[in-house]
Amino acid sequence: MNSQIAAFKAELLKSKYSKIFLISFIAFALVPVMGGVFMLVMQNPEAMAKASLLNTKIEAMNVAVNWNALFMILTQGMGIGGILIYGFVISWIFGREYSDKTVKDLLSLPVSRAKIINAKYIVS
Repeated sequence: MNSQIAAFKAELLKSKYSKIFLISFIAFALVPVMGGVFMLVMQNPEAMAKASLLNTKIEAMNVAVNWNALFMILTQGMGIGGILIYGFVISWIFGREYSDKTVKDLLSLPVSRAKIINAKYIVS
């Protein structure tokens, strides 16, 4: 159990000094901002004429301007974006060892591989 905690602390230190959490936070923050922009453009018809490409996207969505529609947009955006961002974070956490050329050092540690993988999944 002690080696599992050591592996977890090592993974936390690696992720603490990386920019992946800032990037994933910014990516998740885009969904509510774009949902708000969609609602703003749908609420103001004079703004719809100026945003022609955005207008086409909003007309294709065919939603009303209310809280239920905003929550629907947020749910769909977080669902799709969450899968993509989670996949990116997981591939970054495991692929970082190959790009930093530290995978051979990981295999020679006195900590089992299963504990290292568990620590990576817990951090993710």
